[in-house]
Amino acid sequence: MLLGGICFWGSDALFMAAGGLVPLRVWLVAKSILLPAAVVTAVLAISRSNSPGCSPPLRCWLMLAGIWILGPAYSLLVNRAYYARGVELGEILFTIALFPLSTIVYATYSGALGGLAIASVFLVIYPLFARPGD
Repeated sequence: MLLGGICFWGSDALFMAAGGLVPLRVWLVAKSILLPAAVVTAVLAISRSNSPGCSPPLRCWLMLAGIWILGPAYSLLVNRAYYARGVELGEILFTIALFPLSTIVYATYSGALGGLAIASVFLVIYPLFARPGD
């Protein structure tokens, strides 16, 4: 789970750091392509490993869960780092409890909604068509 969240939201953090360097349209298109590309690269890398721990479909679905569940945690970290705003325990619990909605809201806010949709569809569909050992 952690790998999915780190691949997607870590890539988003790199984009946030380079926020004002490129025009907004280019930035949004790049996020829609490069964030899912980071996830695809990670999936292909772990699919090639012969780890007996869990099946490739389960790995993909755990990565998908990591992306969606860690989205709110990432948004709280961004608020803390970029806006120097304190975060209360109630806000943390509320945001994480509503993780599907709060992930969509934050992805929309950060411009990563297209990438979130593409990565999510890939992680759901890839295990259905992947051959063993892919």
